[in-house]
Amino acid sequence: MINYRILLFFLIVFMLQGFINSFAYNKQDVRKLLSTGVCQSCDLSGLDLSERNLKGLDVSKSNLSDAILRKCNLNEGNFQNSNLTRAKLENAIMENALFDGANLSWARFDLAKLKNSSFFKANMKETNLSGADLRNASLKGSIFIGVRINLTYLKDAIWHDGIKCKIGSIGKCVK
Repeated sequence: MINYRILLFFLIVFMLQGFINSFAYNKQDVRKLLSTGVCQSCDLSGLDLSERNLKGLDVSKSNLSDAILRKCNLNEGNFQNSNLTRAKLENAIMENALFDGANLSWARFDLAKLKNSSFFKANMKETNLSGADLRNASLKGSIFIGVRINLTYLKDAIWHDGIKCKIGSIGKCVK
């Protein structure tokens, strides 16, 4: 007679192994990024690089879903056409960064410094920008559905509809 408890146990372990591996980053890609600062079309999903100085990195067309980049210096970073779904970028410094065409859905940018950054045609569905500094940033053409902007600084930002936000734009774009 088959012991169903044992069978169920192995079935759950097998399923969890596949789930865990689906969020695993490529170790060669990580070495390449850390040694050169460039890793285009790389798998960096689920990687934790919190509190690192990665100024000027180029991870365009890369998979950074579920990556943890809290408190990183990512100034002048290139994230164009990358997947940052559910990425955690709280308190990151990302001024003059490029997010054009990136998937930022469900990403967390709470208190991030994003001055002068570009989000042209980025998917920002359900992105959290609470308390972030987006002064002079361009959100033009971005998908802006369910985005949280509580206490977000938006002075001189180009709103997703192409209109420039005026003085007093905190938590909303004053047009």
